[in-house]
Amino acid sequence: MGDATGITSLLIEPRVADRRAFDGRRVSAPPVIDGRLDETSWPAARTGVGLADNATADSPKAETAVFLAWDEEALYIRLDCEEPLMADVLEAVSERDGPVWTDNAVEIFVDGASTGRDFHQLILSSAGALLDGRKVDGLFSVDWDLSSEDLQYGVTRYEGGWRAELRLTWRGLDMATPNEENTFRFNIPRDRQVGVAGQSEATALAPTFGRFHTPARFATLTLR
Repeated sequence: MGDATGITSLLIEPRVADRRAFDGRRVSAPPVIDGRLDETSWPAARTGVGLADNATADSPKAETAVFLAWDEEALYIRLDCEEPLMADVLEAVSERDGPVWTDNAVEIFVDGASTGRDFHQLILSSAGALLDGRKVDGLFSVDWDLSSEDLQYGVTRYEGGWRAELRLTWRGLDMATPNEENTFRFNIPRDRQVGVAGQSEATALAPTFGRFHTPARFATLTLR
């Protein structure tokens, strides 16, 4: 989008400086991936900002709260997605590794080696449909299927929104057991797909100003 001339990026990049680096909080007791709304182990893991419009970095129509935690086994992610139009969200895909991005969904990107080129990607819809794939040496494939030991996830729908929770093991992400202060690239976009004119939107924790598959524009996550 703005990369053609560089002008748009130069104007917008200063506005997203606070969206380029985030911390993941170490937990002694891992969050339970059960979708409960009264879970007490998540609050300290909430980031200071939610998602922003992916094209402009403006505030979105529907907010998304982000929670990031970790331990020696896994990365834990919770996303609370505000949605005033739950009755109208698109949820047509049910098969694994189908075109989940065309439905109402959230996405997780992890570039564990911080290559700025390759990544692991998960997409989880509000209906619970999942895509897991990865890009290696410039080639993207959905042949990367995480086992139930390496991925646990859940979706909870409620009045005014929905929640996605995920547990991703470092092994499943092809990463060694991390230590505090380890840093890697990641991003969390949201495909808000609503069957109401003018309400669908693409947002991201670190706006890419174009395709989500742009690891050079991912944020960094530092484990604290």
